[in-house]
Parts: sequence; structure tokens; C-alpha cells
Amino acid sequence: MAGNLCEQQSDGYKGSVVSTQLKIAGVDVFSAGQITEDTETTTLQMYDGLENIYKKIFFKDEIIVGAVLYGDISMGSKLLGMILQKKELSDEDKKAFLQDASGGTSPVASMEQTELICNCNNVSKGTIIEKVQENNCTTLGEVKECTKASTSCGSCQPFVADLLEYIQSDDFNEKIERKTMCSCTSLTEEEVVQQIQVKNLRSVQGVIETLSWESKDGCADCVPALHYYLGMIDENYQAQHTFSEKEHAFKQQNGTYTITPKIYGGLANPQQLRLLADLAEAYNLHEVAIGEDQRLHIQGVRESDLASIYEELNKELTLQVPVKLTLFRQVTVLMCATVKKSREPDLL
Repeated sequence: MAGNLCEQQSDGYKGSVVSTQLKIAGVDVFSAGQITEDTETTTLQMYDGLENIYKKIFFKDEIIVGAVLYGDISMGSKLLGMILQKKELSDEDKKAFLQDASGGTSPVASMEQTELICNCNNVSKGTIIEKVQENNCTTLGEVKECTKASTSCGSCQPFVADLLEYIQSDDFNEKIERKTMCSCTSLTEEEVVQQIQVKNLRSVQGVIETLSWESKDGCADCVPALHYYLGMIDENYQAQHTFSEKEHAFKQQNGTYTITPKIYGGLANPQQLRLLADLAEAYNLHEVAIGEDQRLHIQGVRESDLASIYEELNKELTLQVPVKLTLFRQVTVLMCATVKKSREPDLL
């Protein structure tokens, strides 16, 4: 629908994967996706009459398309994720599927940290582990509050509970790799924002110096982010602060600058790309890189050319692009339960 509203070509709605989890007469049951056989499907099933456990998985061309679980639904969340992602079931998963859960290791222990536990709110196993460790969560309610997992349909609650039990067990030995804001600091983005508020920091340079950045000038990743967060925290920041050319460019060790223009929604039209190419040729700039952040980086810019390059960027874009482009755009941000309007710098 969003693509159609934006007049973008799309394949249209292809349907949803329906899943259900119930407890009937004290017995847990689970189903997801296609649960009827036809000429295109094959099945893998297991029945344990002593334990009253029944499991059946449906495949099309080795891709899992549906599942039915009765009695033991411990693999439900994992199977649902695989159905949504249209994955093949590995031999290891097939062995786990054919075993019962009594006395064995919880299936969440074998899940990758990127796999989703809560499909409704897009909460992965790794996210839950990270939040449990950060906030010392000990109850299911605390995990829900921190992660929002199992706060919608609730069908994943048993899996969230299993994961919490696994985290608290002696068998748990997984580590979460901290994702720092950038290479300049060992702090995460969330920690940087918290320190800005706690220490009442009001400038990019103040953040860099107070929080002991490794690079005194910052980098192409952190400087724009710091401007954004400072403006989000202090509604007067933009009015008090004039964005100069140097604050949109980042000095390299060889004395030249790298410009990182920002494009709305990450989408550029041919006119914008042609303008950047023309500017690069006019100023004898031979390197335009796409960084890990998937943004364009114009490298090798001389300090004496910064002002004129920015002037041409703003002037030419206004004349050539039939969409209204300005240096700033309004965004609405939700942070610490407070909604504020802030301005985010944009070069394109």
C-alpha cells in the first residue's frame, strides 16, 4: 500500500502467513501457514502416543510452508520464522523436530541470535538477551516491558519464557556483541544519548571532549548523528546553532575533506546523481564511495572548495529537481516518552 501511494512499482499484496496457538483441554496446540496436503506438498511427521505429542511439517520444493504441533509446541516460534522467511529445514532442525522436549535442551538455545522470537513486534533472540542482561530482568513481565515481546497477540509468550529460563540457566554461554555508535567511541548510540542528557551537553565538540572520543573531529557517522540528537533533545539547538560547511564535511588525515550528502529516504533520482557526478568532475574529485552506512561519500574535497560546492549543491538542486528540497526537514521523534519536533540537516 505504501509503495502504491508513493507511485512506486510493486508486486502487490501476496497474502499473510496465519498462525495460531491455543491451549485446549490443557493441551498446547500450534499451527502456522499451509496445514493441508496437496499434490505439491510433502510432509514430515512424528507421533508419540505415550507422551501425546504430534508434529507435522509441510514442504514445497524443500521449503517449509506450514506446521502443526500438538502437545509439544516448543519449536513453534522458530518454525513460524522459517515459514515467513521461506527457509529450508536443515537436517539438525529435522532431528530436533523429531525429538520430544522432555528432558532436552530448550529449542531457543539452538536458535541464532538474529532469529525472531516475537514476529508481531520484530523482537529477535539477541535483542531479548541484550535487554535481559542490561536491565537484569528476572521475570517475564520485566522482559515484556523492556522488549515489547509477547505484548501483542501473546502467542510467543512460552518461547519468551523459555528463553528467559535458558538465560538464567548454567547452560547459557552466549555473548552479545556491543554495537557502538561508531569507531570513535566504545559507547552505544543509546548510551551516548543518555550521557548527553545526564551531563547536559549542548554541542558536538562538547560531546566529543566530555565522552573521550578517540577522534577529536569525529567521523562521517557520528557527527551528523550528534547534531540530530542534540536538536532532538534541545528544541532551541537549531536556532542557536549555524551549520557551517565544515560541519557537513569530515577532515581526513591527508588534509582533504569527505562530504556526505543526505538523500531523502535513501532514494536518489538520475538528476541528483548526475549533479553529484558533474560536481565531482568540475572539482577534480576522483572518488565517490558508498560506505557501510549505504550513504554516498564524496572524497578528496579541498577546504577552499567546501563553500562553493555547497552553494552549487543547494542552488542546482532547487533549479533541477521538481520536488521541494530544503536544507532542513521536519521530523517527529519519540524519546523518553516525550514527543518533540526537531530539524534534521539535509544536504539533498
